Amino acid sequence: MGKVAVQLVFSPNSVLSTPADLGGAVIAGLMMPMEWTPAHLSVLASPNGVEFSDLYDSNGQPVMLPVGVPGVAVPVPPELATPMPCYIRLRSGTRSLPVPQQDERVVVLMLC
Repeated sequence: MGKVAVQLVFSPNSVLSTPADLGGAVIAGLMMPMEWTPAHLSVLASPNGVEFSDLYDSNGQPVMLPVGVPGVAVPVPPELATPMPCYIRLRSGTRSLPVPQQDERVVVLMLC
């Protein structure tokens, strides 16, 4: 697979993005939109694109992507920088403290 950009869309007042089929691709990074209701991102994974569960790292902690400044590229942790034959979606905030996005937001996954 060459370099590909995939859009994950948060609908207004939503905490979950649309899903993306990674098809074995590696996530190289994320581009955040210029407007972003302040929240970190948590990651959910699915084998079928329908039933999603929180993605955990090797220490048993949820995979989190810190978002400090809107409109910047966000590096990914090692758990996402490996080929992933699954679907993912992003959550604004955490399972216990979700943060709805005020308007439609588009996060771009950079895959390779």
